[in-house]
Amino acid sequence: MIVIEKTAYEEIFRTCEFKRADGQGWLNDLETIVSAEVIIIERSTGSDVSATMASDVAPYNSTQVRYKLKVGTFGKTYYIRVRGLSSNGQKFEEVFELRII
Repeated sequence: MIVIEKTAYEEIFRTCEFKRADGQGWLNDLETIVSAEVIIIERSTGSDVSATMASDVAPYNSTQVRYKLKVGTFGKTYYIRVRGLSSNGQKFEEVFELRII
């Protein structure tokens, strides 16, 4: 699992690139990400904190999901689930661990 570290003060844009579900490479030129969702869960409590920690979630450059990662509590760890739906109906999800330093 990829680990991301940021301070509680930082508000940064991130992107997540998706590969095809069959594992044979990147999405082709005819297939795009058409909808996106970011879910952020606090590890210790299981609470959904997406409303305060993520904004501006949208498809980006056809094969990516872009979002702004905000705030967080010093010393806490969160799980970020980035989801995308492709124009061919494929569903993608990447999970990251976020540590607030």
